[in-house]
Amino acid sequence: MSDERRETLGGFWVWSAVSAYNLLFLVLYGSMFVGFAFESRVAAFVVVGALVATLTVHITVALLTYRHVMRREWPKVEPLDDDDDW
Repeated sequence: MSDERRETLGGFWVWSAVSAYNLLFLVLYGSMFVGFAFESRVAAFVVVGALVATLTVHITVALLTYRHVMRREWPKVEPLDDDDDW
């Protein structure tokens, strides 16, 4: 991957996070395939673990993004007049 492309992706940490997330999905779908093809209990446990890890990643990213958005400076807006009359 070129340096310009890596800079547009946000640097090393974002690239690493995206790669790890894609690896998580590869493990998830790969273990599902192996579990279905060979009827493996171990693959079923790996699927459940990957699903829990995926859910944890989604919730963590959502909470961090929410906190980032709520801490920013909000625009100065005049308060509305009494709008309860409609």
